[in-house]
Amino acid sequence: MIVVEEKRSLIEVQFREELYGGADQPVCIGKKDEEGRWLFPVKGALDPNDIAIAIGAPLGLSNTVTDGIISATGRAVATGSTQDDATVLDVIQTDAAINPGNSGGPLVNLRGEVIGINTAIASQTGTYSGYGFAVPVSIAKRVADDLIRHGAVHRPKLGVAIRSVSLADAEVFGLSAPNGAVVASLQAGPAADAGVRMGDVIVAVAGKPVDDTEDLMEQVALRQPGETIPVDIIRYGDRRRVNIRLGAFESAAASPAAATPASSEPLSRLGFSASASQNGVVVANVDPSSPAYEAGITPGFKVERINGNEVGSPNDLQGIANDLRPGSTVSVVGRGRDGGQTIVNYRLRR
Repeated sequence: MIVVEEKRSLIEVQFREELYGGADQPVCIGKKDEEGRWLFPVKGALDPNDIAIAIGAPLGLSNTVTDGIISATGRAVATGSTQDDATVLDVIQTDAAINPGNSGGPLVNLRGEVIGINTAIASQTGTYSGYGFAVPVSIAKRVADDLIRHGAVHRPKLGVAIRSVSLADAEVFGLSAPNGAVVASLQAGPAADAGVRMGDVIVAVAGKPVDDTEDLMEQVALRQPGETIPVDIIRYGDRRRVNIRLGAFESAAASPAAATPASSEPLSRLGFSASASQNGVVVANVDPSSPAYEAGITPGFKVERINGNEVGSPNDLQGIANDLRPGSTVSVVGRGRDGGQTIVNYRLRR
């Protein structure tokens, strides 16, 4: 656990052995006064190019201070090297030197206000290479409040998998601009219970516009399980509002056996080849230079519908592909390796 105490202008950081939360939930516990106010100055709002100062013990060098600027905000950073690894949401990116040993230390501004908690770096060597990340103090405070009140972090859950809106999505879903977050797949839970469907685009939460996936994740992360929030969605051009009662996040992974291709039919126009299997029509290979690859189609993806047409065999795919023209928009509904249904949209090159 990290205990932060204010002593006039000095922020003293003491390290203890206790640790709460998971690998994807950074932890900072700070002292409060009798009225519940934090005893060290914190700042929530910040902008790129603001000065940032990182404090910690990098590489065993205690009481080290480095400086730089805020390079970006609202980043989503994976904690490992694969897409299955946990992701830390809405982090601050800085070029202040951060190395192993900085994690848990404060990122402050020139006024000594804490703006974030140093968390991770992006590097091929394992040490500083110009890209450091810190959890915003707004999220750190919420985590600290949960730990103080409940002894555990309560993470809100929508029950959807989302992705950013592409130009093809905007065309398919009837959007005036490529803003919001596409509901790529849906599981049983809060969003489904409220009437959200796969292919809906979330464009606002509690009246606040949603710019992209990171923006949506940030807005939800600051709330509590059990809280009901009004969510605006666009469903193929029709805007509507649903009230979603947030659930509690639980990680669950399903790993069904991948289908073994029996035969393959080249479908270069679509950007991938498909195979017949006992589970249906499964993507066998994807052209890495194709829009399908860029949109997220991968080997093992089970194809169920394309542009509203049912796909029961590779021949069905071939017939659909033959009708497509350069520049056509392709909307693929299917299932990933985890078994969850999703929708992928892309536009063929001209």
